[in-house]
Amino acid sequence: FVSRREFERARDAGGFLEWFEVFGDLKGTPRSPVLEHLAAGDDVLLAVDGQGAIAVRAAYSGALRVFLRPPSREVQRERILGRGQDSPEAVERRLAEAEAEEAQAVHFDAVVVNDDLEQAVGEVAAILAARRAGGTARILNCLPSPDQADDWDIASAQAAGMLASRAQLPA
Repeated sequence: FVSRREFERARDAGGFLEWFEVFGDLKGTPRSPVLEHLAAGDDVLLAVDGQGAIAVRAAYSGALRVFLRPPSREVQRERILGRGQDSPEAVERRLAEAEAEEAQAVHFDAVVVNDDLEQAVGEVAAILAARRAGGTARILNCLPSPDQADDWDIASAQAAGMLASRAQLPA
């Protein structure tokens, strides 16, 4: 987390690969770690929302976009409620946003249903391995639904070997 002033200063200097205000928070992916890992030949996995995935694809046309979908809206609701971090209004807002983002799934390169975390990670790893075999640029956009972002970040980092951290500023 950084202060609003620090975030805006980095943003204005081109320090983010993508950035947006989401639910009142400024969030973005720092550019330099991504570029460093790409230059080293590493795969880079970004867990970003729909806006972020579009921005990354605009900057890197070869980016592979994988949409992570919950098995059902009810499971998604249970996952969000299970975290115990959101007010009922925030839960409803997150679910409405997730529904709108799921409509974007048709524009992604692949869709993975996150019914079982290990299986979903395996599927994403297989998709990335297939992309590697094609010899194309290796930047992977994953769009986790709001209910699975916390678990997904940990598991995807293990699967891909690197997870670009996101700077975040509470409202």
